[in-house]
Amino acid sequence: PGTRPTEPNPTQSKPTEPKPTGLKPTEPKPTEPKPTEPKPTQPKPTEPKPTEPYVPVGNVKMAGLQHLLTYPNGEALARAYDALADAVENSRSSAPLENITGDQVQLLMACYLHDHPQHFWIASGYSWNTLNGIPTDLCLSYTMGGSQLQQARQDLEAAVQSMLSLLHAGMSDYEKALTLHDALIARCTYLQTGDCYTAYGALVQGTAVCQGYAEAYQLLLTRADISCMVVSGTGNGEPHAWNAVNMDGKWYYTDVTWDDPVGNTGAVHYYGYFGLTKAMMEQDHITVPDYIPLPEATSLDGNYYVRIGHLVPNFDKAQVTGWLDISRDLQIYVTGDVDAFLNAFNDNVWDMLRAAGLPATGYSYYTHGHEIVIHWN
Repeated sequence: PGTRPTEPNPTQSKPTEPKPTGLKPTEPKPTEPKPTEPKPTQPKPTEPKPTEPYVPVGNVKMAGLQHLLTYPNGEALARAYDALADAVENSRSSAPLENITGDQVQLLMACYLHDHPQHFWIASGYSWNTLNGIPTDLCLSYTMGGSQLQQARQDLEAAVQSMLSLLHAGMSDYEKALTLHDALIARCTYLQTGDCYTAYGALVQGTAVCQGYAEAYQLLLTRADISCMVVSGTGNGEPHAWNAVNMDGKWYYTDVTWDDPVGNTGAVHYYGYFGLTKAMMEQDHITVPDYIPLPEATSLDGNYYVRIGHLVPNFDKAQVTGWLDISRDLQIYVTGDVDAFLNAFNDNVWDMLRAAGLPATGYSYYTHGHEIVIHWN
């Protein structure tokens, strides 16, 4: 039989057909990354590290904020502290809370109030909301707002600036604290009226009770870059407030209220409660334990009577005679028995006045704790 001469060879391919395995020269390899594509594990240069600590907005010198930062969740407490301060500064009705236990809400509020005497318009009552037992936000209320608050804040700032203008460059902390002590006493009268429990009452209205004096002094010293705390407790058995002050690197206790005794005309400046050690203050003041630890104060370097050389343990006739001069006033701090000192003074006063060459027809004295103020005429 015949064959088909026109049938092509089955193994013969067309010369123009490309090879199935061939790659285009310009096609990149599937595993080769594009030069501009970042590696998936490479962070962006501006992305913060997750472990970067929170930097508080508040003044880290303030004792309340310092105390919060000592807790294991101190960063969360510091965030809430800053949020709370910002809310009050702008009179918002709430402040957010996060990662704080219910027991710590009161701690947070106490530390914030301790550090912010300038926020005089916040009301004492507050509450907080929870979700599944976890605090979510603080609910706040205020004693004044609107244009009244705006004017009050301007008045307080003007009063603070007026008193800070008494300070000048080169003053030590001691000199600043003493100047502001005297200025506050001159500006304020002890009276339970108006906003007497606040710095605003003391500095603007000119009337305050011990809490107002203490908060005003704290505000003034803080603005003068001096660390200062308000201390709560009792004085001679009555509820009272005073200050702990850090002067030139050492802590002391000062009670501006008691250095402005009722009936004080300003003729005599009292310093019996300026720059005391803790032991000296505790002779008639008892501290009530609070959230914030109080400093130990053992130095007498910043005590007024040590500075003027009139702090003595007991009566010394020659020493006291040497202190008498034509000013007709003498102030002494007696660390020992005040009554024994006065009895000895009364027995020797006329001899001392004659020895000092001071004619006098009479004399009087006033005791102020361990401070004795003597006047003759």
